[in-house]
Amino acid sequence: MKRILVITGCLFFWLSATAFAVELSVTPVFWVEPNLDARLKIERNAIGEEINLEENLNIVNENIPGVTVDLKLGRSNHFLLSYWSAGYDGRVTLTAGNTFDFNGTHYNVVGDTVTSSYDLDVVEVGYAFDLLNFETFRCGFLLNVNYYSFDAEISSVNQPVTNRDKADIVLPLPGLRFGIGFLQNKVELTGQFAGLWFQGDGFWDGSVGLSFHPIDKLAITAGYRRIHLDVSDDDDSANIKLDGPTIGATLRF
Repeated sequence: MKRILVITGCLFFWLSATAFAVELSVTPVFWVEPNLDARLKIERNAIGEEINLEENLNIVNENIPGVTVDLKLGRSNHFLLSYWSAGYDGRVTLTAGNTFDFNGTHYNVVGDTVTSSYDLDVVEVGYAFDLLNFETFRCGFLLNVNYYSFDAEISSVNQPVTNRDKADIVLPLPGLRFGIGFLQNKVELTGQFAGLWFQGDGFWDGSVGLSFHPIDKLAITAGYRRIHLDVSDDDDSANIKLDGPTIGATLRF
């Protein structure tokens, strides 16, 4: 079975290479300490209230690495694969004004030390098509299917059991993207927006970037990205916002 899959994959790429012009680009991206605004509520046995990760748990902003691979077939078809991962840690001593309930557990002992960690892994698989594709301007549509894996863990000196929870979300995200070239395409302004909102729940992701091409196969980019996730399930909810500058480099083959 594995041989069949390998042979089929090789045949597909060989046929693609003969039928279309093929270009592969790899873009490592570094999201520089994006501002985090996150509120979570997980209720068990009628115990749970909304908590703010920054205010209640002393979560601080962290850098977020990621990478995007773009397989371009012909002039207009793009097959995209992206991965990025965020990890946050917090430590706080509870005070009279900062106690909370989360996932069926009371954290209400003044002086108790609470430690927490939150990990978010994201895989984005997408297809983009350039409806308009000129020498210095292109724009088209984007369709992503994003997989989000979220892990939360809270422990304290006063609580003998570590509080853990995990959530997995898959979202289809339609969107648009564009590129505008300047100075014989040595400088390029790019952007994209994708999102889905339905009955108060949803997600959107938008970014812009300014690229400089010192040589033909290399681009260096500085930009800005913002995401907003707002979902609920009965008494549980998550509202997470991230925004901040990005830097990256694209190498084309």
